[in-house]
Amino acid sequence: MLLSALSKGGINMGEVRNLNHKMIGAISMDNRIFEIQLKDCITQIKVKPDGTLGVTHRRKGGNAA
Repeated sequence: MLLSALSKGGINMGEVRNLNHKMIGAISMDNRIFEIQLKDCITQIKVKPDGTLGVTHRRKGGNAA
């Protein structure tokens, strides 16, 4: 469920909340990018043009893992 628009690096994102109304991540308005942050680790899941999923992990400071 998208509750409000966020701006992440120029991409409009909407909040995703669980049944307890806690924000668990953000999803792009075209539903192709999902981002989760736990502490200082950001996981981004993208749908690639061929339909497969790409998963990247990075620290909040910007270093990829």
